[in-house]
Amino acid sequence: LPAEIMKRHDDMVAHYTQNLSKLRDYVEGIRSIQRESGKAVDQAARAAKRNDLKAKILETRDFLKDKIKKKPHAKLDPNNLPHRSPKPIDREPRLKKEDFLDPAKGPVVDDRKPIQVAALGDLSGLLLALATNAPTAADLAETIEVQFTPDIQAKAAELNHDPVKIFNWVKNSIDFEPYYGSLKGAQQTLFEKGGNDFDQASLLIALFRVSNIPARYVYGTVEIPIEKLMNWLGGFTDPNAAAMLLASAGFPGKLIVEGGRIKSAQMEHVWVDAWIDYIPSRGAVHRQGDTWIPMDPSFKQYEYKPGMDLYSAMGINGEQYIMDYITDDSPSPIPLALEDLFPEYTISPYQFYSKRLLDYVDVNFPDLGIEDIIGGDTVEETKTIIKQDYPVLFATLPYRPLVRGGTYSSVPDTFRHSITLTIEDSFLHEMNLTHSVTLPEVAGKRITLSYVPETSADEALVAQYGGLLKVPPCLLKVKPVIKADGIVLVTGIAMGLGDEQVFRIFFRIPNKSTDVVTNIVTAGDYSALAIQYYKTSSGLIADKMKNLTENIGSTDLDDVLGQMLYNIGLSFCHHLNFEEELYAKNFQMIFSKEPSEAMVTSHAETEYLWGVSYKVTEGGVGIDVDRNIYIPIAKDGNRQRARDFMIISGLGGSAWEHMILESFYDVPSVSAARLLKQAHQQGLPIHRIDSGNLSTVLPQLQVSSEVIGDIKNSVNAGKVVFISQADIQYNEWKGVGYIILDPATGTGVYMISGGTGGADPSRPLPTSQRELDALYARLCNQTRGIIIRTAGALIGTPYRMGAKDPITGYIDCSGLVAYCYDKAGIISLHGKNAQSQYETGKPADYPLYADLAFFRGTYDKNGDGIADEKDGITHVGIALPDRLMIHAGSSKGVTIAPLTVFSPSKFAGYMYVDMSSCK
Repeated sequence: LPAEIMKRHDDMVAHYTQNLSKLRDYVEGIRSIQRESGKAVDQAARAAKRNDLKAKILETRDFLKDKIKKKPHAKLDPNNLPHRSPKPIDREPRLKKEDFLDPAKGPVVDDRKPIQVAALGDLSGLLLALATNAPTAADLAETIEVQFTPDIQAKAAELNHDPVKIFNWVKNSIDFEPYYGSLKGAQQTLFEKGGNDFDQASLLIALFRVSNIPARYVYGTVEIPIEKLMNWLGGFTDPNAAAMLLASAGFPGKLIVEGGRIKSAQMEHVWVDAWIDYIPSRGAVHRQGDTWIPMDPSFKQYEYKPGMDLYSAMGINGEQYIMDYITDDSPSPIPLALEDLFPEYTISPYQFYSKRLLDYVDVNFPDLGIEDIIGGDTVEETKTIIKQDYPVLFATLPYRPLVRGGTYSSVPDTFRHSITLTIEDSFLHEMNLTHSVTLPEVAGKRITLSYVPETSADEALVAQYGGLLKVPPCLLKVKPVIKADGIVLVTGIAMGLGDEQVFRIFFRIPNKSTDVVTNIVTAGDYSALAIQYYKTSSGLIADKMKNLTENIGSTDLDDVLGQMLYNIGLSFCHHLNFEEELYAKNFQMIFSKEPSEAMVTSHAETEYLWGVSYKVTEGGVGIDVDRNIYIPIAKDGNRQRARDFMIISGLGGSAWEHMILESFYDVPSVSAARLLKQAHQQGLPIHRIDSGNLSTVLPQLQVSSEVIGDIKNSVNAGKVVFISQADIQYNEWKGVGYIILDPATGTGVYMISGGTGGADPSRPLPTSQRELDALYARLCNQTRGIIIRTAGALIGTPYRMGAKDPITGYIDCSGLVAYCYDKAGIISLHGKNAQSQYETGKPADYPLYADLAFFRGTYDKNGDGIADEKDGITHVGIALPDRLMIHAGSSKGVTIAPLTVFSPSKFAGYMYVDMSSCK
């Protein structure tokens, strides 16, 4: 070994020898006092020796206590819980030009002022630019938000680089999302088909600039009629509720009252100026720009189909819902023969909610269809943009502009969402690294934190031992590395393998105070940050899962393990969206989100000797949801609905934490939701603790002192706690799950022992996550597991012909197949009916689970009065062992059934679809 490595070894030996020698001295001191005590001749002397012995034992204990290390319990701030709503920002909009030049009131900019000039005919009053305000190179340039990606170029070409078509397309196709500041940038806004005023402006500007049309941002204050504002923000019926949404999201604004009624709202807002060939065609024929034309693609009106108010009808109460779910003893729908495919299956809060909802509808409204319940066949159909295809561009905005505060070729940093990542030593608190990046820069990119050998000698040592975690930690120095899509953003300074560090993420939300997320990490962990910007679409999940399968064969662990950990976090975020949309629709609510974050980690487990790590091994994969920020507002302003929405969505999120790990790893996992339910099934009492019963319940609890501390601190801060009376043993995991809630708002955290607001596996993973060969072998089987467990999570979802997304509360057979395959990164079945899916597949002579089972003539598809072979392929299910399948049947919805649920003559055969390069 090189000299520097041998020195580390010698230092460890010296540390060991020194501490062992001290311990021997302490032990000899104890024995010496014991010997002297035996020689004591009187009671006073013996008492003195007993005191000396006690003092020496305590001294020895203190010496050993300083040398014993264990992973600390994460600190909990009961006043800043992860699953929460932000406080509204009370800031009025700026109404004077000079206010935009005051640093105390906002960003300072030099506005390039337009003037009004007369023009012939109805162009009178048109805003034209001064000669000194002509376009510059910056008005055609790429920026952080405006990138000329292939997708942007393709969309501009599809629209023939026509400014009228471009404006109409963005206005009519991109959903408005009520958050403040520049978050996604043009590409992500295009991908998600949604964004706020800043991000829709970025998309419009990108499409214009790539078409050689200069464009820029304008920030100012506008006044909008209250009826149009309520429609724009989501279909509110109470203007104060609409104003609350704006204030909670961070928009400076106020309501204007005239004659005793609310007439309008003033708010700060962004729109676009584009250099258009306006005279004489008003942009219809664009050759060379001559006029700055204002336009706002983000402001639009919608048609709403509200559906039923199921919140009032069902009598939802959030806290009671928690207890009802925990104590529900409904039998598992999984046959005994399939338990290996669905390890320790538990009905999820979503399935519990759906069952209650459908039971209510079946009893009270048995003849209603999906369109009666939610307002349309899909959630998307319940809110549609009222399209306006203008033949020309107008020189006016669709509301009253009050003041033009600033004009920008690029969004100022003041308006950008950003994060700062820091790592510091957990003991000395010395800074190891710090790096800041705007969220538009990393939109859609995986961010990972990993550790690499410090020097070439360390690299050689890792190669010699066959892996980072196989090297004795006393020999190895590593340094933290933060990457975005595999590209290094920052590298820190060296520390020992297995050392503990504090990893912080500072979220800067424009117009709001900075929020900090803190995690304890171990040098040797491999972590991915899944940052949910607003919503996480199924298309994004399919795209990232496709990336994972395409990365098979890469020698870069970040392309495989990093991508898989990132995909776990994104999948969790998507499933939350899927449930939240349904709850919000049923509750007659609008909800917005701030950037949220889940950290998924392949852990390095450290064993210590004399306070220093001497062995580091590969641990499990866990998820910790550190920040999950909602802005839920009832359309009529009812705050009780918002509270119960927060509780029900929080419990569902807790369950998805363990379910998402199980879908990727086939290992039963633990979350607060599962542990509380398991504790009830094991016969343990479930307590609700508040200030009124804290003193009587606390002595009954058989849990760790750290958990007791969390309970005391939380209850003293006005929160309530749900917890089982004692720890439980679940496979190889022992501990407790507990929920901490604000009873007034529904803000909460869903904890497991160790201080994690997430989930961990309950037993070791079956294969290594760090060795590429083992990881590749795992990935080849993982796709099928994701398909099966995604389908299993939908058991109980009722059937509706044509329902392609369970977000509606319903699904049909081909919709189930496409949805589950999408989540595994296979998009070839998306949007296809059973017949088309059959034509996509290939015959499977030796079917495997997650292949497809097809049937002919299960109903009269061609309308000739007979269900027979002439109807073609009419049904599809997902294959399971023992000639079973999981399918969406017309009578029982998503269920597990034998192939003989239809007569044998109906079975058309098994087919398979290429799942990856592993097939």
